[in-house]
Amino acid sequence: MSFIDNLLPYIGTSKKVFSFISGGSFQVALNAIGSVHLSAAEDVIKKIEFSSDPREAVNRVLSCLEITHISLNRTWNSKILSNLLIADAGIAALKDTQVCCLIAMCHKYLGDDKKIIMQAIHDAQKALAFYQQSLKTQTGLLGTIKEIFYGSTLYNPIKSIYALHTMERISQEDLDKFSKKILLI
Repeated sequence: MSFIDNLLPYIGTSKKVFSFISGGSFQVALNAIGSVHLSAAEDVIKKIEFSSDPREAVNRVLSCLEITHISLNRTWNSKILSNLLIADAGIAALKDTQVCCLIAMCHKYLGDDKKIIMQAIHDAQKALAFYQQSLKTQTGLLGTIKEIFYGSTLYNPIKSIYALHTMERISQEDLDKFSKKILLI
């Protein structure tokens, strides 16, 4: 089951979204993405059932996700970094796509305006487009040149390309399905 397929059953009522956020599925998604701020979000999720104010806890999770999004976005959206380290930037973009979907889920639970949910989806679409482009770019002549010049120093294309190809991928079709469902309900 894909990352998006795991999110779809929980889109609907605030109760369904909250069951996703407070249940193990959200933790699994955070573990799959990784990062210090996502670890902080996971810690809040683990304790959400003991929280006197679950909405406030979801807001804290949202803050962690937004910081992660900005960090990942700067990684893949940087002209210098994304050109030199295309596979690493591709990984960051794929992770950013996933984070943006989780941000949309939190906003849905909080009952925020559709505009903010649409912004998260738009950010996910931009990240996914970059990721898909990185898959094409890294296999050409540029990827070979990078492997020669950066292979044993600051860039390890074999490790990066392996990581990129073994991560849970999100297709444009999956993201479109997610977008339609979260915005309709």
